Amino acid sequence: MGINVPDIRYVIHWGVPRSLNGFMQESGRAGRDGNAAFSIVYYHNMNISVSATNVPMHDYCKLKLCRRQFLIMHFTPEESKTGKIIHQCCDICSKLCSCSDCNINSFGFILDKEDHAMASMCDESDKQYRNVTTQQRVQIKTALNELLYDMISNYDCTLINSDVITGLSEKIICEIVNNVHYIYDFGDIYQVFIYDKKLTDTVLTIINNVL
Repeated sequence: MGINVPDIRYVIHWGVPRSLNGFMQESGRAGRDGNAAFSIVYYHNMNISVSATNVPMHDYCKLKLCRRQFLIMHFTPEESKTGKIIHQCCDICSKLCSCSDCNINSFGFILDKEDHAMASMCDESDKQYRNVTTQQRVQIKTALNELLYDMISNYDCTLINSDVITGLSEKIICEIVNNVHYIYDFGDIYQVFIYDKKLTDTVLTIINNVL
């Protein structure tokens, strides 16, 4: 980002950074004057798939308990407590706080109503989920496995992993099948799961033929 403006109050992440380190670096652009600042992440579930980000970043997005404590345990595990008033800690803690001095609005957290309004602006968030049955997932997985085996049969994969040669693997197939209810068009696959345009078209055709 390459900026050093001390009084930034909010950093908005439109999508998930690939790692927790990257998230912290981006978030660190706010609050350099020592005052309270906030880091807000908007993401689609596909943004936190195994192929899109690492495990700690995925876990951070899915937390049910204190985010600050999670970051402390990840980066400085020798610290055992956050040392912060609960309603000033993170969005999760602010909703759990019931102290007599608690006034969430005064601490700058975005309210659920505002959060939903901003999320609705995201094209990915506007998409409805496909209704995909277990049988349809099995059909898609079977068809993709057959595609993979056909591709492997054309190459000698004894020295090089098949996914390097074909751009497809059993792991990638599992990720596609697990997220198929989000997949509608070319952009939902290309450079998310697969990096070959022709292969992306083939996979999308298989999915559309089943669904």
